[in-house]
Order: sequence, then C-alpha cells, then structure tokens
Amino acid sequence: MPALFLHGRLDSEIPLKVSSTLAALAPYGEFHVIERAGHMAHQEQPETVNALIRSLLARVAAGTALPA
Repeated sequence: MPALFLHGRLDSEIPLKVSSTLAALAPYGEFHVIERAGHMAHQEQPETVNALIRSLLARVAAGTALPA
C-alpha cells in the first residue's frame, strides 16, 4: 500500500527532511511539499491536500499506484 507524506513548506515544528526521509524509507512512499502552508497544511491549504489524496486514491482504485 502506498504511503502519502504531505508537508507544509512553512512548518516550523517539524523539519521538511523528516517527511522526505520517511517517504524515502517507505516501500511505496510518496512525498509532496504543500506551498504556503505550515504545520496544519490540511487546514491551511485544504484544496491542495484533498487533491493529492484524491489523486492517490484514484491511482489505488485503478491499480496503478504501485509499480508493476
């Protein structure tokens, strides 16, 4: 199963490197930076976060989220 790591570029609580490292370590990790968002990216940029989640779910439903 893919793992989606979303991180606000302006997050002052957790360094960006944490999410990028976790995504790199996860077998099917996917990392995205949410511009103009801090620690609460899902509240600050909900349209962007929702679009990324929907995109991943669509790929999972289509069977294209994981490498062949």
